[in-house]
Amino acid sequence: MAKYRLATENMIDAYGVLGTELSEKLLAEKIFLSPRPNHDNVKRVLTHIVSNDKPPHEVTITYCMSISSLMHILSRQIRIYSCIVNTIRKRSNQG
Repeated sequence: MAKYRLATENMIDAYGVLGTELSEKLLAEKIFLSPRPNHDNVKRVLTHIVSNDKPPHEVTITYCMSISSLMHILSRQIRIYSCIVNTIRKRSNQG
């Protein structure tokens, strides 16, 4: 919600700066695993994770891996659809 955007950003930063296992777990669960993750909040959390000296929490790793898998599947589907569209175009130009 736009009304609470600044408060949400401040809370993400506060928990992110703590860098404890609990704070990272809470951020991952509340931001990454929400029904509709806000991409700005996801980027903000990832910024804190990258600047941390220790490995990210398991929830974060699982989330990032699932996103990576999803992106791979989507890019493959796009390539398949592109081939189909090109085939249709070629056949329509021949006819």
